Amino acid sequence: MKRTLIKTDKNGTKYYESVVPCDRCQGRGDYWWGAIINGRPQYSGVCYKCGGSRTMVVTEKEYTPEYEQKLANQREKRLQKKQAEAMAKAAEKNAEFFAKNGFNPDGKTFYVLGNTYDIKEELKAQGAKWDNTANHWRMPVKPEGREVLELSVDEIYTADFAGVYAWNNWISANWDDPDYYVNRIKKAEEGLKAQESTSTHVGNVGDKYTATMTYIHTASWSNGYGGYWNEGVTNLHTFKDEQGNVFVWKTGKFIEADYGQKLVVSGTIKEHGDYKGIKQTVLTRCKVEEVKA
Repeated sequence: MKRTLIKTDKNGTKYYESVVPCDRCQGRGDYWWGAIINGRPQYSGVCYKCGGSRTMVVTEKEYTPEYEQKLANQREKRLQKKQAEAMAKAAEKNAEFFAKNGFNPDGKTFYVLGNTYDIKEELKAQGAKWDNTANHWRMPVKPEGREVLELSVDEIYTADFAGVYAWNNWISANWDDPDYYVNRIKKAEEGLKAQESTSTHVGNVGDKYTATMTYIHTASWSNGYGGYWNEGVTNLHTFKDEQGNVFVWKTGKFIEADYGQKLVVSGTIKEHGDYKGIKQTVLTRCKVEEVKA
């Protein structure tokens, strides 16, 4: 590609012109109208950018090292000025952001752990804000009598170049773990449940076991073994005995029971497990009956 020097300005900058293939039609002079027939793109018409000449003229600048450094210094000066103006307003903007989103003036917030459904109105009255990502209430002051997880704004949001936090900066501060703060809340919840649980392992593996238990819930998922017409489903039934010990039974059978219903459960102890810090006794080959009045 031949370049032609057309001028040199007072700063020593040289301006070159060169003729190159049109970057719209790639030097064809026509353009592709979007169709492909027999595996070939169909071209027609005249390229509006080069007018069919297939080429275009481009101008390039070549700065002297001294002038390039001068331009770089000017860019840096403009950036510093912009940053200084933004930083002057950062404290005011952050204070507004903190108050609106459940942080105290120090940028701290308290995520309320445990079941908060019955006290949500009380929490809102104390300044709590609902976090849709974490599915928890957070508030600027630690509520009395509640388990909380304290996090700083830097663990949830990133700030811009001036140190201003905003909703459009919604990204975890930990780039290696985008779900950092959400996972911290989950772990805190699991620790709280394990701490509150009185469950212990019952009996010995291989023992036959029968007890009156309270039905808690059933988790179900597809297992892919149901055949052509029926979808195979695995059910994980959870029970608690009168001492608070947790029992689980994994089976394809479904239980017709309501939360809190008393059942007589008979089965074989398969193993002793642990789920999220809560000890569980795993049963197999179970028989479930309603408690007779």
